[in-house]
Amino acid sequence: MSDNISDDAHAFDRTPEGEAMVALLRRHAPPPPDVEHGRMAVLARIPAGRSYTLAWAGPAIGAAAAVLITVLLLTQEAPQPSHIATPAPIADATPAAEVVRGGTASQLVAVVRGPSGDGWRIDAGLKDGLRVGDTLAANGREYTVSAVGIFEARVKGASAPARGDRLTRAIDSEALQRADAMAAIGGDPGGFYDFGAVFEALPVSDARNLGFADGNALRVAEVIRTVLRDFSASPETTLAAALGLQAGDVIVSVNGYEASDLNRLANALQWTRTSSMLQVTVLRDGRTVELSVR
Repeated sequence: MSDNISDDAHAFDRTPEGEAMVALLRRHAPPPPDVEHGRMAVLARIPAGRSYTLAWAGPAIGAAAAVLITVLLLTQEAPQPSHIATPAPIADATPAAEVVRGGTASQLVAVVRGPSGDGWRIDAGLKDGLRVGDTLAANGREYTVSAVGIFEARVKGASAPARGDRLTRAIDSEALQRADAMAAIGGDPGGFYDFGAVFEALPVSDARNLGFADGNALRVAEVIRTVLRDFSASPETTLAAALGLQAGDVIVSVNGYEASDLNRLANALQWTRTSSMLQVTVLRDGRTVELSVR
């Protein structure tokens, strides 16, 4: 350190204050360590014939210590910040809605989640094939679906169900059968339920007979008139219902865009699902019909 001071001090600070500081550092700087002297002192304490081990013992011990420290750091669990609380396990977790299949018959099982408006909220909706007016049962009591959303619905009954009750309905409607078939192939047409319609692909031959050269065309299988989006409010009229869309209509275009398959239809609708203006061209009973919402 003293050598560095004497060689480099004047290269950086030539002021009186700097000279005084350098002199102070030179006066109090410790002498440089004599590594050779220390090594010879250690060798002098080792019995003859064993000093050869010192050449590798030091580096080996140092390497082992480094490896041990690294392993400990990597395997040590990171401490949790004091402001983040560990979530407690849910003791009363209730299973969600499901479709139970057995042979050719299926059954929808919906779970009661709690009161909602003038009825009770259940965890099954349009995507599960539920529609307004459907009847479900639990513990020998029946409940009617009074409003339905995409994933949940509201039911009414003469007696109150308990939270966690499992309401069941055998699949005996076209909507339930269609939802069951869609679930079997992993489909999730939630966006179209929000629009208010269920679509199906026309057979290739039928599509070509209607003038679709590539054999791709979509037909409206069902129109959903209302959808429950807010459980604290009333059901809202869907765009499909406001548009005047009917079951059996074949989609030609949406706002001028081709909509011959589900992907094209979804792209065409993405800017208009909540729009106040929508223009749809359909084929209805062999003639072209222009539908609009204003």
